[in-house]
Amino acid sequence: MVSLAVCFTFPEQPRASISTGPRQQHATFYEFRTYYIQPHLNAAFLKLTNEKIHLRTAHSELVGYWSVEYGGLNQVFHIWKY
Repeated sequence: MVSLAVCFTFPEQPRASISTGPRQQHATFYEFRTYYIQPHLNAAFLKLTNEKIHLRTAHSELVGYWSVEYGGLNQVFHIWKY
């Protein structure tokens, strides 16, 4: 029985960057959060958010906040800027 070993050498591949656009000079990041809430806890979640949101906005800027009323119900979306 004859055994053949084949060696392939590949040239080093260029490393991909996470960014698809031009690099930002000021290093701003956006975080998109989606919360899926049990239907019977939706009102309590929104009430608690209204009472405590100031604790989070002290550390980062809230850019957007949406709750879904039609379609994928019981979802809340946040966008935070860092």
